[in-house]
Amino acid sequence: MTSYDELLGPSAQWKPLVDQGVVRVNREANRLVWTRDGAFAARLVPSPALSERLADLPPNVEKAREVIATIMELKDLAPTLESLQLITTVGSLASVAGLAVAIAGFAAVMHKLERIDGKLDQLLGKVDRLQQAVDQVAVSTESFLFARLQAAYESLERSLAASTERVRLERARDAQGLFQEARLRYRALWRHADPWHAPSIPISTARELQARYLAAAVGELQAEFVLGDAGTFVHATRSVVEDVKKLMGFDLRAVFRMRSDAAVREAGKDPVKQALASAGELPLLANELKVAAAATAAATRRLEAAALDAELPALLGRPSHEILRAMRDAPGIDVYALGLGREGAAG
Repeated sequence: MTSYDELLGPSAQWKPLVDQGVVRVNREANRLVWTRDGAFAARLVPSPALSERLADLPPNVEKAREVIATIMELKDLAPTLESLQLITTVGSLASVAGLAVAIAGFAAVMHKLERIDGKLDQLLGKVDRLQQAVDQVAVSTESFLFARLQAAYESLERSLAASTERVRLERARDAQGLFQEARLRYRALWRHADPWHAPSIPISTARELQARYLAAAVGELQAEFVLGDAGTFVHATRSVVEDVKKLMGFDLRAVFRMRSDAAVREAGKDPVKQALASAGELPLLANELKVAAAATAAATRRLEAAALDAELPALLGRPSHEILRAMRDAPGIDVYALGLGREGAAG
């Protein structure tokens, strides 16, 4: 019997309970709760394969729904994906943190990150605003490269693969340190570059920088979860949420006005360039900023909900690393109910 068999209930098992009114979905916490008393029943988590499929969906909600409707294995799950708010808003589709609906979904986070075309690595040494920010952080450009996150991810994977507690904790501490270092450096880079308000930095590059921060944050949280201290996990979650709210939130109208004014100034007095800016660049800018604002808001909601995962070891009666392994080993393309399959859960 594999680890997931004892903990995970497939959708074929829990959906009828929802239809019968035995349990209901708590969307904010991504949980099933017993209708009779509102108590915890299970944590809803997408399988790794499903998370990767979601990472490949277009960020436009209607287009994403069209794609889902053409893929049988996703079409059947569409109501569940809607109930988990994974395809109901552009922010959920656009945000890296949207894939972290399960704390074990980091492989999908990395997959999503690789597909963002903000060209951050190439622009770090070419855009003055970014280069100045790197200089102010006082570390090398290499410190911000995607490869650093990949190294931290490797340590995280090794911690889950470890067969002894000593090695598991050592590798988890390595991963926690690497992810935390990356998160703090991306935060410092963001603070100095202030990318939403820097017209020389493309919105796509700003979003990639934000996604790198969020990926490092999700990795750090997963490493903290493996280490098993609930208080530290909750504290780390709150720190990340505060960063995203205070540092990365922005006034959509004010940023659009500032960037659109900059685009018009760049066009100068040339009427042709001004017309092109008004007809082509400005509508695109408005859409990019709308997606960025929605993704930031979605990331905040997901990370706030992640703090509740600190309760899972106590609720499920299993150590944190076993819970993560169960999530990691969940087969096929499905949304599972973590905990519904445990003995006595139906009582």
